Amino acid sequence: PVQPGECANCHSGFTIDVKPASHTISGFCATCHGVFHSLSGIGGDTAPPFRRHPTDIVLPNTGEFTNYTTYNLDAPVARTTVPSNSSSTVTPGTDVVMCLSCHKAHATDYDDMLRWDYSAITTGGSGGCLICHTGK
Repeated sequence: PVQPGECANCHSGFTIDVKPASHTISGFCATCHGVFHSLSGIGGDTAPPFRRHPTDIVLPNTGEFTNYTTYNLDAPVARTTVPSNSSSTVTPGTDVVMCLSCHKAHATDYDDMLRWDYSAITTGGSGGCLICHTGK
């Protein structure tokens, strides 16, 4: 975790206000970390159009993703609207995959600031990437 007073190690020298056009947390992250994907071509017959995992896309409501229905703090999703009550239900087809679904904003013990140890994920397991990708 980031210690008090260390924020300026990454967050310094800004001369503009950070106001992402998409008004999403992934848009905010991309103002410094680059845009890693394009939404065009997703679901086509060719390779996906992104270099990293896509963000700001709706969690599909088909295939392996339909089994991710109980909210898990290890892989949070974004809501498209602010709910009137908190909910532990994930709604594939509505809820959104975002940068913070896989990464933490202020450091972790794992490579690439992931929420989990990628090297410890095993086929048939239920942690890490397999929280959403339930069919692997």
